[in-house]
Amino acid sequence: MATITQAPAELATHPAGRQWPARTVSVVAAVIGAAVVGVFGDPLAGATDGVAVTDRLGAAANPAMLAALLASFGCAALLLAAGRLAAALTGVPGRVALAAGSLCSVLFALYYGAFGAAATVATMQFDTTSAGLGEATLLATNMISFGRYGAGFALLLAAAVTWRRRALPVWLSVVAGVLAVATALPFTSWIAALAVPVWLGVAGALARPRD
Repeated sequence: MATITQAPAELATHPAGRQWPARTVSVVAAVIGAAVVGVFGDPLAGATDGVAVTDRLGAAANPAMLAALLASFGCAALLLAAGRLAAALTGVPGRVALAAGSLCSVLFALYYGAFGAAATVATMQFDTTSAGLGEATLLATNMISFGRYGAGFALLLAAAVTWRRRALPVWLSVVAGVLAVATALPFTSWIAALAVPVWLGVAGALARPRD
């Protein structure tokens, strides 16, 4: 009896065949989002004085530069995750998710890149420690942080309000709602900002695109 086999070309165009590379990249994005937090840690340890910040950046130059490099590659993976999430949400929420998710991805790289660049410059200061470098780093990273809060809130809200569509697992929509509330609260917004890249990577992997 003759058997019917599926040609490799047909396999390549099967929906599952189209989706697994993007899902894999989204998982990588979530892993990088978590790894960057672990690698970078908290090298400033509450330092607010410009000289102290510069000193601590110089001492933590290696992890800071590694975190910046990981965040750069993570940005590319997160952009793909944002695209998958937007395709699943569709409509206005999908457009919001694409814009906010893309902005979150870029700001993620800029945030850690600012620390990495400052740490690199700090290692070049042999004679004197510049207070200006530390102060400029605090200014830049705080400005970026405010942008992360706004973009992250819009992204999470777009995912949370569409939970009935089942574009995402319900539990992931619930997590989005919890993180959105945490973003809106002054004392937890920074924690939510650290978690958003991880959430976006997971959402990109588990999203159910309509196309």
